[in-house]
Amino acid sequence: MRRKIKLIFISIFNKLIYNYCKSRLDKYLQITCIPKNDLTIMEKQEVDEVWSKFGVKYNYDWFAFYKSFENGFSPFFIPQDIWNHMEVILNPVMYRTLLAHKGFLHKFIDRKYLPETLVNVIEGFIYDENDQIISKESAKNILLSSHDFVKKNSTSSGGGAGVIFYDSLKISEYISEVLTTDYDFICQKTLMISEELSRYNTFSVNTVRIVTLNLNNQITVVSSYMRMSASQRRNDNVCTGGLYIGVKEDGKLHDYALNGNFQRFYEAPSGVIFKGERIQSYGLMKEIVIEQHRKLPFLKFVAWDVTIDVDGNIRIIEMNLDSQNLEYHQPFNGPFFGKRTGEIIDYIKNKPVKRFFYA
Repeated sequence: MRRKIKLIFISIFNKLIYNYCKSRLDKYLQITCIPKNDLTIMEKQEVDEVWSKFGVKYNYDWFAFYKSFENGFSPFFIPQDIWNHMEVILNPVMYRTLLAHKGFLHKFIDRKYLPETLVNVIEGFIYDENDQIISKESAKNILLSSHDFVKKNSTSSGGGAGVIFYDSLKISEYISEVLTTDYDFICQKTLMISEELSRYNTFSVNTVRIVTLNLNNQITVVSSYMRMSASQRRNDNVCTGGLYIGVKEDGKLHDYALNGNFQRFYEAPSGVIFKGERIQSYGLMKEIVIEQHRKLPFLKFVAWDVTIDVDGNIRIIEMNLDSQNLEYHQPFNGPFFGKRTGEIIDYIKNKPVKRFFYA
């Protein structure tokens, strides 16, 4: 009886996910200036051959949407309604909840690749950069002695939620407010990024989102894009008006960037023409995130936000373990997992989706 109730609940939840993803896709189809390129009967059959074995309802319109971009049709595109189930299998909830906590990131990732920590608040305890518990007064002094810093929610910070930059003019005025919140947060020294990335927008902390896949004893980079603000905002999130542009395997950028409405931009906010541009440090970025992913065997995929500081050091801003927007990757780079899509399907097709149930 219990199992039957569980299956009914999962079935209802799956329908809700499908409907949510459909409404999201409908919105994209309304706002994009790219005409939808409907699938042929043969193309639908190819899609079914790939995805019907997964046992989850999917919307053909996702494939029609991606078909309208430069790579054309592929049955290996991952529709968002399937991805919402897939990512729970690849990164189980019981692991990703802890590993995504920014206050614990230095326990798993080498500190030299992370922004410098000033104050780290976890469950009401205040820690310094050496993980020593300190008083609120000491924390105030640390922050006051910093010329500028950024405060981030340690959890639930998708889309840049809760990210606040403080400079020398704001610090003394808001210092008490910073330390009176009742949730986990971390204060880090604001990164000054190198000319290699800042040249696209000097106002924002521009990052490269690099996704690694760790499966069958092989870790590879499967997709990447670069983000930048489209204005004078400090953060580069697409949902706050930023731009994103696909990065090819050799670090070359695509000829144009997109915004949240899928409008094309052939030059950066700074005036740099994208065509012919290349991130020279991209190879090193890939080496470092692959190296760090080896420490996280519980996670099959990680979406790393990576930048380069003024001294040329690779810095990992954060790692993202769920809620990936594949519609930012696949229009540029084709199917999200590329040649490893079949490998992924074989891995997940017989595994239960433990969204709420750990056992």
